[in-house]
Amino acid sequence: NPLHQQVFWVPVEAAHLTLVYTARVREDVVPLLVDALKEALKKEKPFKVVVRGLELVEGAKKEAVNEEAPVEEGANVEAIWALIEETEALEALRKTIHEAIEHLEMKGDELEFRPHIAVALVEKFRNTREFQSAMLEWQDRQFGEIPVQAVLVKNSVPREGNKDHPFDVVANLNLG
Repeated sequence: NPLHQQVFWVPVEAAHLTLVYTARVREDVVPLLVDALKEALKKEKPFKVVVRGLELVEGAKKEAVNEEAPVEEGANVEAIWALIEETEALEALRKTIHEAIEHLEMKGDELEFRPHIAVALVEKFRNTREFQSAMLEWQDRQFGEIPVQAVLVKNSVPREGNKDHPFDVVANLNLG
């Protein structure tokens, strides 16, 4: 962390590929969600994805304290993602998941969404331009392949957990 930013690195044991994001799900809907996914994933087979590049993820722009001083581009970086190359197998799995849960009327993928592995969460950035410059060499780097063998249903996002236990797994559904 050469720029002394407040970065929360996601523990290796908590690392996961985020395929689909949904808004909070009511407790009474969770068993229905798990059952729908179990049924839908029966025919899906394990596959590999390629991890290529890192990206700084910006959150919603916050209003400047002084209206005459606009918020600087990149001033609200919230995370660092390792990006996943979109493949037919990955696209098919995401489509299967969306179709399985659409009858539950859950909001999903509200923002432009890309499959990713969260590497770090960021609390505050100072000197963001310098950090973005440091990230340039990592934007297109290929990190290799990882297997996708199961779909996890989680009950929270990492920011809501604590450093050692960022989320709880509700279900671990193996593919195939």
